[in-house]
Amino acid sequence: MSEPASQVALIEKNALAVGITGHIIAVLVSMITVAGADAFFSIVYPFAWIAIVIGIYAALKARANAPLRSLRFYAASAAALIPLAGLVAAILLLRHGTGSSHKPRSSTIVIVIFIILLMLLFVITSKQHDPYFKKYGTPTVHAKQAA
Repeated sequence: MSEPASQVALIEKNALAVGITGHIIAVLVSMITVAGADAFFSIVYPFAWIAIVIGIYAALKARANAPLRSLRFYAASAAALIPLAGLVAAILLLRHGTGSSHKPRSSTIVIVIFIILLMLLFVITSKQHDPYFKKYGTPTVHAKQAA
């Protein structure tokens, strides 16, 4: 495998894995009743969709297609906007008819780092929107100076 082709394959694998992981986590967090879940979803879901689109582009580019001229690229990108079912449709559109049986494997460290970042983002967004922390949160520097 040539150097540029291996880089495109690496981008495909990691972008699709990050996008799929972010997509699923955003949908799952939006279903729980916790303060800040809507803010978390509005940050993570668009990022996950962009990562999926980058992965779809790289996958089609690796197969020597012109992704921006392909109806499959636009159909898979549009399908990926729909929660869960659209993700499955996008992956099927990407894999169907390409004659490729390879299953991309992403770098484990990329997924672990991404999940850690999502957990930190969840903590930050839930703390900022939680009524308890708004009422009883730690006093700020300005509140200490006023006292």
